[in-house]
Amino acid sequence: MFKNINLLSLNDFFLSLNNRKGNFVFFYRFNGISNDIMGFIKQYYMSARQNGVIIDGRIPNPTPENLSYLSEMLGSDFMLDKSFLDNKLKKWLPRMSDAQRNNICSAIFSTFEDMLKSGKNQNIIKNAYIKYMCWLYYKFERIVGQLGADNVPKILYFGDISQYELQLLTALSRAGADIVLLNSSGEQNYLKLDPQSEFSTLYNINSGFPQDFSLKQIQKLISEDQNRERIFGESPNLKPCTNAWLEKPELNEVLKTNRGDNKEFFYNAFIVQYGVEDTLLFSSDMCTFYQNLKNRDLLVINNQLTPPSTEEINAVKRTNYQNVEQLASHLSQNISYPINKELEKIMKKAFIDILLESQKQNTIQKLTSKAVYLLCWLKRYQKDLFTNWNVNSLPAVFILFHPSPSANEELFLNFLSRLPVDVLVIMPDLSQSFTFSGENLLEIRYTNSVSVTAFPSAPAKMKVSTAAYQAEREMDTLLYSDSGIYRDKQHTKADIVTLQTMYEEIFILWEQELKKKTR
Repeated sequence: MFKNINLLSLNDFFLSLNNRKGNFVFFYRFNGISNDIMGFIKQYYMSARQNGVIIDGRIPNPTPENLSYLSEMLGSDFMLDKSFLDNKLKKWLPRMSDAQRNNICSAIFSTFEDMLKSGKNQNIIKNAYIKYMCWLYYKFERIVGQLGADNVPKILYFGDISQYELQLLTALSRAGADIVLLNSSGEQNYLKLDPQSEFSTLYNINSGFPQDFSLKQIQKLISEDQNRERIFGESPNLKPCTNAWLEKPELNEVLKTNRGDNKEFFYNAFIVQYGVEDTLLFSSDMCTFYQNLKNRDLLVINNQLTPPSTEEINAVKRTNYQNVEQLASHLSQNISYPINKELEKIMKKAFIDILLESQKQNTIQKLTSKAVYLLCWLKRYQKDLFTNWNVNSLPAVFILFHPSPSANEELFLNFLSRLPVDVLVIMPDLSQSFTFSGENLLEIRYTNSVSVTAFPSAPAKMKVSTAAYQAEREMDTLLYSDSGIYRDKQHTKADIVTLQTMYEEIFILWEQELKKKTR
């Protein structure tokens, strides 16, 4: 029989049997779903649809007609004997080869033995036999003839699994099928059926399942992906893995060269830092950080991005659009990077995806304007960012320093984060109340604040403060902010107000008598 083993990565599900170096299969249960897992589920769904079985909710119990046909073909007798089961399977599922039948027979009989050891009597096992035979014929007949083949058949189950279903899936796993169980009922309910987690392995996801999650939703997403590819062209081979590889929430993680070994991804970062960790060391730390990045494609922009010029805008080919699909399809043709076609496909996909995601918040006219800005900035900066990039190199680094980004700039940075670029937004001055947002964004927040006009990329640009100076600035803040105390010469301009009073009040209001000033 086949052995259920642990994954090294989710991509192992799609290895052929020959590349697994043994009779190994995978039976995993997922207790939730995330953005990273969604891509795998869509791919597994497609594989199960082509060579497997998809179960949405519980498998229906055999109908009276099903039971009648089974009795007519095989009789109503039952023996807890392997040869008996083999003979029945040979007659019931004649398209299976001897080897396949032997695998499924051994697997089911092993399940019967497990039931017997757990205290189940022969009547209960006979009921299981009847259910299994009906389900194999009416639900799994299309894959039983593929068990043991190099292209391992796939089973996808979404729902609250029952005891009998788990037993049959275990038998099919032992016979040579890969199984993914999307366990909607929760881990505690599953462990009631499999207390020692013997039959499947947990792939733990903390987020759980969204309330609206369903296999129909997966099917819809796949359909949208296919329509998008049909309309917009071939998808890139590489996908972004943003921030998932980071071990600590700090900028220095960007200096790492070993980020991951999955050839389907490029590994990049998308980080915004508010404030600074140490006011005294910030400038020197940033200078050192910059020097360590100089061997990579690197672009630093202080304050805001310069808006596109009239010439840049006029260079974008565009027309009037009826819908966002037409807009994205036509405008994406402005993206060209002939020296690296894979990078060009990555750019186009990121551009199209971000426009489609932004359509709910914008009219076609506004979205066209935003798309033109994206294209202008991409064309302006792509030479600085991608001159040396290839599939084996580290991403470029884009640093926006001391910003208060506009909506267009924020959209552009989110667009860049889907390319092989480490996007870093550094906001050391906490007096700016702007909050940056983005998908897969990592926020780093410190309570200390400094006012620096430009990114300290070289010692000549650094201004280092002493501890005493910083202490004085903090004391100023405490003493002269909303305290009623005023610093000497704090007010450079004053308005004169004449006080009208009685003579007798003068001695009450002033301790010293009025004296004539001599010249």
